Amino acid sequence: MKALFYGSEHTPYHPMEKVGRRIQELLPALEVEMTDREAELQKVKNGDYAVCFLYADFEQPPLSRETAAALLIFAAQGGGIFGIHGGIAIQNRPELGQLIGGIFTGHPPYEELPMVSYKVEDTKHPLTLDVKDFSIPDELYLFDLPKLEDRRIFLSYEEKGVSCPAGWTREYGLGRVIYLCCGHNVRAFEEPMLEKLLKNGAAWLTEKRRGE
Repeated sequence: MKALFYGSEHTPYHPMEKVGRRIQELLPALEVEMTDREAELQKVKNGDYAVCFLYADFEQPPLSRETAAALLIFAAQGGGIFGIHGGIAIQNRPELGQLIGGIFTGHPPYEELPMVSYKVEDTKHPLTLDVKDFSIPDELYLFDLPKLEDRRIFLSYEEKGVSCPAGWTREYGLGRVIYLCCGHNVRAFEEPMLEKLLKNGAAWLTEKRRGE
């Protein structure tokens, strides 16, 4: 089973190479290909990939209408979208912001990465199987969440006494979507609980769909 990991190595804050290699190590059952070429991302609509990992950055230009259409077709036909940290940047196209299920609004100011305590919110979701609360140095993201009845928040953190979403799932057509806020740099992916979330997430996205 094949997967595509899309990002850029030329962004100052979230270069893709080390994180992409770590995803390949953690998910050996998936043949994960890495690319920073938007033309390659458009190929997901052809049905050759089961999962598309998005580790983009707001420093990258907005995706084209053709690429947006390819991602929407991919998800609608049963593909799995896994947005990680800066992958929320696909919201630069409104239709993809709807697909990913949330809108990044900024992050609290910081000089060094804060220690973030993540809390499992949905213990019944397959993503959180054997996952316990964990803490890692990470970059907090803040979101607006448009009204979507099928969104399930599975992870949160607390900021100034307020619970904030850090991970959610939703369904789109025959496909499934995960967004995970964690992962400012590759060190985050050394956390065992985050490894479990990635493995559980990949399994959930590639699970055989009802009726197939």
